[in-house]
Amino acid sequence: MKLDYLASGSDDCPLIRLQSTDPGDFAQLFEAVRQLQSSDEKVRIDALPMIQAINGCSLTLGVGARKPGIYRISKTNPQAFEWIEPRHRWENVEGLIEPFMQPGTGHQWLCGNNAPGMLGDSEITVLITSHKDGGW
Repeated sequence: MKLDYLASGSDDCPLIRLQSTDPGDFAQLFEAVRQLQSSDEKVRIDALPMIQAINGCSLTLGVGARKPGIYRISKTNPQAFEWIEPRHRWENVEGLIEPFMQPGTGHQWLCGNNAPGMLGDSEITVLITSHKDGGW
């Protein structure tokens, strides 16, 4: 699964994209998000074994009380991000990832612009896609 950041090039930018054609990769992503239901520990997506981080892109997921959304977390790496949501919203994210655990092609907004419900509350978006070319 590729993890990359697109600052521009589409009306949907800026966005963080997770792309794979392997349903097993999405299953691992699902399990990583599921950890947030029962733990206050942050989950660093780019540290997962199936992730290929492009150009140093880093995404950490966490449970927090501050305003939900995506935040830049490094002055030295402009592609390092933290995504904060209240615990109950991570269950919604799980539900959006789950269909990708079956073979098929598609995309889903997890956070920002076109994400469903309260997950749309972020200037930087998160997209998962199983399109071979990374498209949406």
